[in-house]
Amino acid sequence: MAAAAVEVTHASAPPPPSALGAPTAFRFERWLDGEIPRSAIGELFDIARREIGLQGQVTEALDTVEWRARSQLSGSVVSVATRNGRTQISVYLAPTDAAALVGVWTSVGGVGAAVGIGLALDTTAAVAGPLAIAATVAVSLGWAGAGSWVAMRGIWRRLARRWEERASVLGTQLVAAAQRAIDAARTDTE
Repeated sequence: MAAAAVEVTHASAPPPPSALGAPTAFRFERWLDGEIPRSAIGELFDIARREIGLQGQVTEALDTVEWRARSQLSGSVVSVATRNGRTQISVYLAPTDAAALVGVWTSVGGVGAAVGIGLALDTTAAVAGPLAIAATVAVSLGWAGAGSWVAMRGIWRRLARRWEERASVLGTQLVAAAQRAIDAARTDTE
């Protein structure tokens, strides 16, 4: 019961959605009772390397050891901190370049759609006069803009669910490995 209460007080708030309709960064964070042995931290980073698929770099500052990796589309950070007899496991995944790519490609698709709609209405508008041409431009830009915005949000929401799940799965694996190491250290000292 006490562990659940601590978990609730240390849970991080979900990130706010972006203009894409879903967050562009995902965080998993848990606190465990007991300090993980220094020798077991490498095992956690091995799990992160395997799951993320990148070698990454390890740094240390004060009571936190951090593993960072960067791919062409995202950045990943796993940190392990020990404080006051407790261990914090954090996973941060930021696929910001992937989000930008979705935005760019749906915008390019929107421009193509605007041209297509404009060409489809062009002959009729040219015969009707300048007001019809202006209306054709407005309609084609509106339809294409709204369509690309809806497509962008739909695509990113689907991808964001995968990134969120990936952060949660990795975090859960790290917490389980850290808990095993903490329990083994307790058993060894008893």
